[in-house]
Amino acid sequence: MDVGYSAAASQFAAQREDMMRLNERAFGNRFMRGLIKIGGMERDFNSERLSSLLAGLKSFSNTLGEIERFSLASSTFLDRAFMAGQLHPSTATELAIVGPGARACGIPCDVRKQLAYGAYAHAGVNESLGTKGDALSRFMVKLNEVKESVRLINEETSRMQPGAVCASSTPKPKAGSIAFGVCETPRGSVTMMLQAGKAGAIANLSIRTASFRNWRAVEQAVLGNIVADFPLVNKSFNLSYAGADL
Repeated sequence: MDVGYSAAASQFAAQREDMMRLNERAFGNRFMRGLIKIGGMERDFNSERLSSLLAGLKSFSNTLGEIERFSLASSTFLDRAFMAGQLHPSTATELAIVGPGARACGIPCDVRKQLAYGAYAHAGVNESLGTKGDALSRFMVKLNEVKESVRLINEETSRMQPGAVCASSTPKPKAGSIAFGVCETPRGSVTMMLQAGKAGAIANLSIRTASFRNWRAVEQAVLGNIVADFPLVNKSFNLSYAGADL
């Protein structure tokens, strides 16, 4: 809606709802809450849930392709998004931003590829990079990442082996021990540092979200743009207000 192109906005909204309903069918919660726990997953896939997931993704991919085609054929959309909110690669590097905002500037930063943790060690993530660092580049990077996610889900589910989905027991960490983790999210990398207390309790926890890293980029990207383009530039980064305040 921020580009005045309601046809695509309504289609994307419908697809978002379809995906949340698919989450409910496959994982038991629209937001996939309560699915992951220490040591693994709370619930296993069965053939019915897996079939529902793959069928839903196939339908989603077909519709997404249609939305992409008529969006990129729309002068209304292209005129608003092209060169709006441009962020220079040197500025993005100086600010050390992450996620689609950085990749739209041509900066590779997908930790699924750089660190290749878990299943990503053999999945072979295709990192999408832009060149202009504008709202259109951010749109294209995110669009390509959605399509890449569908590909990864299809490939990895075909490799799944039967067996337990959670460890039967997990050792308690020593008091004072520190763990550091990082993962890629739709907005970019999230890092977490945790210090264990007595009896395995959490003594200290620090989280750095992608939004915390990227808000300064929005400040730079809006410079030189008309006031009416601020909502477009802002939402093209799609950052969390609360996520910058943890």
